Amino acid sequence: MVRTRYSSRILCDKYFVKWLLASEQNSKISGFKKLMFIKSSSEEHKGDHNIMLDFDVKDLLEQKNMNENYLRAAFKEETYIHDSVKEVLPEETHPTDDLFCRRIFYAIWLANKTPYSCHIFTSPEQKETYAQNPHLKGLTSARIKAGTEALEIIDEFWKTYTLKKARYSYQNR
Repeated sequence: MVRTRYSSRILCDKYFVKWLLASEQNSKISGFKKLMFIKSSSEEHKGDHNIMLDFDVKDLLEQKNMNENYLRAAFKEETYIHDSVKEVLPEETHPTDDLFCRRIFYAIWLANKTPYSCHIFTSPEQKETYAQNPHLKGLTSARIKAGTEALEIIDEFWKTYTLKKARYSYQNR
């Protein structure tokens, strides 16, 4: 498989996955399939380029319409580890119950490794909840993308992958 360098990591919440499932009825190549290729082709983070936190995975798998194989193929499930986030944020900023803050903190932690950027994908309905979070004020390494904005990022990464794959195939004929 062709290895591709992407401009940012991806952290998805359950709201984005629900939105994606609802909006993909007539999609030629689904967002899930694109995410699967992005995850497996990442040069810097093969197998863990696309992240979903364990509490979101658990919630999605409890729903009967969620295909576990698609979910696990598109995302690596990560456990929110308080100690890992402490490396980049002071102890007093760590909430225990706010799942939106946990996602933001984890995205900040992910952005401390190459490519030093992380997108949090969510639904359009939840974007404002993230936007109002004080931990995102002035932050450029972690950005919120909702709905079609997130799909544009996925499509951009997909084009990067397919272009590199086509070049590789052409060079190795």
